Amino acid sequence: MTQIFGSTTAEADARLVTKDKDVAKAGFTLVRAWPYIDATLADTLSVTLDAIATYGPTTKAQADGQEYDGTFVNSKVRAIEGNSKDSDRSVTLQQTLIKVDSPANATALAALDYTCTQDNEILDLFALEAGEGDRYACVWNNINPSQQVTLIAVSDASLVTAIAPAAGTWSYKSRRFQVMDDGTARFIVVFEQNVWTADWATDVRDVSETNASGVRSTQVRQASGIDTADLDAQYAAVAAASGYELDTATMRETGNGKGTVSSQETKENAIADAEIISRFVAANGTQEEAQTVIWYNLSSTPTGGDAEKVYKDAKDNSADMTAATYEAAPAGHLLKYVERRDHPNNILQDIVRVTFKPDITVQTWLDGDIEFDKSTATLPSTVTIHVKNFSTSANAEAFLDQAGTNLSGTQVNYMGRGRWKVTRVRA
Repeated sequence: MTQIFGSTTAEADARLVTKDKDVAKAGFTLVRAWPYIDATLADTLSVTLDAIATYGPTTKAQADGQEYDGTFVNSKVRAIEGNSKDSDRSVTLQQTLIKVDSPANATALAALDYTCTQDNEILDLFALEAGEGDRYACVWNNINPSQQVTLIAVSDASLVTAIAPAAGTWSYKSRRFQVMDDGTARFIVVFEQNVWTADWATDVRDVSETNASGVRSTQVRQASGIDTADLDAQYAAVAAASGYELDTATMRETGNGKGTVSSQETKENAIADAEIISRFVAANGTQEEAQTVIWYNLSSTPTGGDAEKVYKDAKDNSADMTAATYEAAPAGHLLKYVERRDHPNNILQDIVRVTFKPDITVQTWLDGDIEFDKSTATLPSTVTIHVKNFSTSANAEAFLDQAGTNLSGTQVNYMGRGRWKVTRVRA
């Protein structure tokens, strides 16, 4: 008897072999077959069948006349030789289908079944300030491979909103779309949060110090492991340590969600910490004694002395220019010159020794730089003093008048370019 073998793989002819898992969910596996296929057509039909990537949702896969809803990927096709005893041989074509999901956005992903794992680690374990790092990875299996472009394009922010844990401050880190050997795809999304809790008030440390025992001492302090979101606030909180003045403050991001705030500070010194940088006393006694003194970063607090005691800005008015404003020169000496150097509280002072006749009193008054024309240690009856950068002629004259002793024959002449010449004649 002549046998008639199949020559097509029509949906209506498919026979159920096995099925596995929940038919309503992705991952459901349907194995179906077309028995008694003409062996001479097996190669052609298996190639045709294998070329079909997916079934559904419109054209539904069938087995034993039952239609299956959803989208299935064509996982595997194989030809199995029949057991015909006749000389005409037949082949069974067997096909494995796996149901897949086709999410198009983060909301759709969140509605599917997926699994997540979370890892925790100590960040910068041996640094000055350590932090904590968490990683949260979610995996979706049985995804339609055709969704690769769509899922890779989903916004990072929407993934964080829909998938990341509600507790904490999570950021999107990475994603992967991988086509598996069975024809389905796997989609992985990773979130990360790094927690840094350092602040300036409690975690600042001394990291370097220069000339620690001298009057020109500086130090650098730093707080590291500060969350980048808190950097601005911690930068604003930078303050010098007690006994120091803040020179500069800096902040910078150092990666991994953290940053550093640092300060450079100069030690404040008291008036007693003056450093004499030059002194001259002539052996023959004909040259006036002179010395130059400098204070480095005089303290602005009462307990450490006051920089304004040795310097008064020339822009201040004459009412503020009292002799008590300045550090007193030693007896028999006259304050000759004062200026600020490099730093507002670095004060340089020149003091000269002069010998006055008993009836001449010269008080210290500074509204600029003072120059004396003097050829001998004993003042002659006529004294000429050049004063530069006095704000007014009255201030220039007041240089010799402030004690209330009005000597006769005073002349005040403007010499141009902010210079005044005061000539006094002893009574």
